[in-house]
Amino acid sequence: MQTLIENAAQVTVDFLRDALGSSAVSSFTSKRIGTGLVGECHRITLSYTNNDDSLPQTVILKIASQDPRSRASGLSLGIYENEVRFYTEVAPQLTSMVSSIAKCYYGAFDNSTGIFTLLLEDAGADATPGDDIAAATREQADAAMYELGRLHAALIMDASNKEWLVREPPISPPLLRQLFASFSTRYKAQMDTRHYEICQKLVAGFRGLVELLREPGTCTMAITHGDYRLDNMLYKPDGRVMVVDWQCVTAGPVLGDVAYFLGCALKTQDRREWQQELLAIYCKGLEDVAGEAVLTVDDCMRELQLNAFFGVIMAIVSSIQAGRTDRGDEMFMTMLARHCELVGDLDAMAILPDSDDEDMTPLRPTAEDEQQHEPGPEKDWNESWYFDFVGKEQGVAGWVRLGLVPNREGNWYQATVTREGEPTVMVSDFMAPRPDKLHVKTAKIEATHELLEPLKKFRLTLRASGHHHAQKPFFDASEAETTLGLDLRFDTAGVPYRYRITTRYEIPCLVSGTITLQDSTISLDRVPGQRDHSFGVRDWWSMDWVWASFHMENGLHYHATDLRLPDVPRIGMGYSQRDATATEIEQLECDEIKDTSGLVTAMTMTIKLLGSDEQTLAKVTPVRHTALKLPSPDTRVALFDRAWAEVETQDGEKGVGWFEWNHNPVVTPR
Repeated sequence: MQTLIENAAQVTVDFLRDALGSSAVSSFTSKRIGTGLVGECHRITLSYTNNDDSLPQTVILKIASQDPRSRASGLSLGIYENEVRFYTEVAPQLTSMVSSIAKCYYGAFDNSTGIFTLLLEDAGADATPGDDIAAATREQADAAMYELGRLHAALIMDASNKEWLVREPPISPPLLRQLFASFSTRYKAQMDTRHYEICQKLVAGFRGLVELLREPGTCTMAITHGDYRLDNMLYKPDGRVMVVDWQCVTAGPVLGDVAYFLGCALKTQDRREWQQELLAIYCKGLEDVAGEAVLTVDDCMRELQLNAFFGVIMAIVSSIQAGRTDRGDEMFMTMLARHCELVGDLDAMAILPDSDDEDMTPLRPTAEDEQQHEPGPEKDWNESWYFDFVGKEQGVAGWVRLGLVPNREGNWYQATVTREGEPTVMVSDFMAPRPDKLHVKTAKIEATHELLEPLKKFRLTLRASGHHHAQKPFFDASEAETTLGLDLRFDTAGVPYRYRITTRYEIPCLVSGTITLQDSTISLDRVPGQRDHSFGVRDWWSMDWVWASFHMENGLHYHATDLRLPDVPRIGMGYSQRDATATEIEQLECDEIKDTSGLVTAMTMTIKLLGSDEQTLAKVTPVRHTALKLPSPDTRVALFDRAWAEVETQDGEKGVGWFEWNHNPVVTPR
């Protein structure tokens, strides 16, 4: 059974003895080093009962972040699993060929929690870390390029049985557009105009560039580091380079690593003077391990042109993912400028494909997506079905959500109906049994969820005992009991939309049926609403967000999400649609005002669609709140405010819909 270290205090002498394979370990001390955002490193100094020189005096313990939200980010991005699998599966086969990879004494990973443990060789306190901003000396550059050649040769030779490293690019063209929109908001004023134009053209032609690089025979492929720059290198006094942080390891073009190092680690003038010689040194490293020539300098120059944009993409994406600091801003601006100069020097713009309108074609779910899915192994994996409606003329609105959490105790079922001038009625159970065929049955709830026709018709029913929700901001089931009945049909009234960066789709609907509150019945006839289906890891306590689904009187539907990950700029996504035409959101800003209880009293949304220079300014005014506190198994609580609201745009168009704000108060608001 593998041992997982969640925090440094859990390290024991017995663990170290097992990991190092020596019973001579007698005691140890530990000190944290570095300031990682998604992980921690600790230097462990060891004492032994004998003087065996083969045993290390110090080792490095690398573990996941203690912050649950940062840990969830590391888990979802796959970087924990990447690094553990590299050190335990790939690195041991390379030690006879290269000396730049730290020896791994122990590695373990739990893909349900994100907890991982690596015990690695220590480069030593006397090792000199590289500095991207200061840039490499000639000696550092020579050593890094020679070692990169050796690494690539070894990784080309050992590329078998590494299917887990062959995967789709994590950045899609529309996502790059959204990230660049956030990047521009933050950094455009600091950018050279020429560099900004390069970024714009790259974003527009990114799909074509990805397809070009995928063409067989275009690039020399191997397992690549993915983040090969000075900040991820340690220079030992004996001249040895140790390459660390293998979190971005992937199968890809080897010249991607080369382009990234040349563009990032060298001052522009130094690169121009040293480039040919450094490529020759890289080729020598390849040859020394492979035993024969692998690439020539001319080969490298051709592939370098194709991969020159890699560093520009990394500068955009990394700046959005990383926490913002003064040094970070300086580093990203330095990176971007150097990489853009590399693009210009290599005339890489000449091979960049033209803008492709296919980038702007929204994705759609399939009929198969409507079915229930096989659960993943993660503890926070869940699958949910959500429905809402607004009957403005009847003065009534409501929503229903069924959430299955197969790897934790209990499932979630919530339903609420709210009326102007009357107490809101809410049904809530966080410990419902797993339903058979989506039929929820408890002592107080009986609810069915039936797909009548994939992507077109869905029916739900409910007979339940619930509670009024009128006296407190957040529902707590302490108010008077009442009954709630629903029999509603959701008919598709627009284009089903599938999100690109998460497994989720939404469908605008017209809703018909009946609502029964105690002895009164309210009929709905084709009122606006929507339904969605989501499946995958969903950690309500690792991030904040704003979500909106609203329907304008002029026939426009809007769905939008303002994702607020810890320590990174907000990411806006979603779409607008009318009839059979949907257009994705390129930029979204949501600014809300809250009262002292934490409920939103007003919000302004600024929406910019792809391909448009115009912005829609929407003022959101909540009509009724149906707020909940969402408990996690580890005692965290998210404040979840979902509200029926009215909308008015700057040109006087009006609409209605549902809005939600998920907030984790343990995190200081930005």
